Amino acid sequence: MSSFDPNRPASSCPSDKIYLKQACFSRCLCDQDLVDFDLYLALYGVPNTDGYEQGKLNVGQNMETCLVKELNIDFLELRAGKVKAVIKIDDVHCRTTPIGPILHGGTSLAFAETLAGVASMALCKAKEHPVGVSVSGNHLAMAYKGQSLFALCTLIHKGSSSHLWNVDLTNDDGRLISTVRVTNAIIKG
Repeated sequence: MSSFDPNRPASSCPSDKIYLKQACFSRCLCDQDLVDFDLYLALYGVPNTDGYEQGKLNVGQNMETCLVKELNIDFLELRAGKVKAVIKIDDVHCRTTPIGPILHGGTSLAFAETLAGVASMALCKAKEHPVGVSVSGNHLAMAYKGQSLFALCTLIHKGSSSHLWNVDLTNDDGRLISTVRVTNAIIKG
């Protein structure tokens, strides 16, 4: 498999590489069968063409202040059973310490649960929806404001009523910052 080039347009993409059609996620590499996957729906819970007022979710929550928006996730790869993404650690992701702003553990958990939710949504059939039921993480090292936080979310178990994911978070140097397990229940109907 060739390496991912985020600047390469989809038209010059090798046949085994597909980019999501949605403009805001056009850098995300995905499997052929996921090219029509609605990443916007997976993240915000409403279709990107209707069902909400301009700039607001249908429940009235302002998308500019919701948690997923604040994480500012850049999805790099979406495949059945695997998601890769990155965030640039900024003030909103940190807590203040005497040594300066460090990554807040809650940011790591929210990032991991969001990726596992998107990954489960990609595996769900019509009329199925994942909901998080368990998130457990171990924070192994500090990450600092200004660094990138890379995530690799991989499927451990795919059952008919639940999915289990492992999410490893690493910094720019590849150092493991956190490892997180996420269980999603699959709601039918």
